[in-house]
Amino acid sequence: MELRILLPERNLATHLKAITEVLRRNDCYVNRSCGLHVHLDMRNRDAETQYSKLFKLQELMFATQPSTRRNNTYCKKNKKDNLKKSEFESNDRYSAINTQAFNEHTTLEIRLHEGASKFKDIYNWAKFLVDVCNFKGEISKPVSTIQELKALNITEENVINHLNERIEEYAS
Repeated sequence: MELRILLPERNLATHLKAITEVLRRNDCYVNRSCGLHVHLDMRNRDAETQYSKLFKLQELMFATQPSTRRNNTYCKKNKKDNLKKSEFESNDRYSAINTQAFNEHTTLEIRLHEGASKFKDIYNWAKFLVDVCNFKGEISKPVSTIQELKALNITEENVINHLNERIEEYAS
């Protein structure tokens, strides 16, 4: 079963807590074939800039995932660091950063995260992605470590700690 939930960024935590509580009470679970896809609203953002920022964080994002997601045909690594909107449609839909969603939904879809039903996992991933899009600074080079992410001051310490726990858990 697929759940599609539209949440405003400002109420992310409150709404996700309620949703994940319903999932918990109903014994919902995910299996290895599930993925957590997050659509980031681009209506008031420059999609090309956001894609570039996300691309530069791609190695770090992949490090937070189990091998079943890192080596998956449904969330392949993006290959091009800068895409123009005119190229979004030609980019592979099954990329970790799906730009094809832009024309249909005005979003960039992040397909990388493994399926999740727990608040902590969903919230920290979504919060991280939203914080990247809201980050006003420049990400001038690829970020592949937690230390590099911390230095940029993009997101909160608890989100960074969660990402780091996942990196340590899935280190190969």
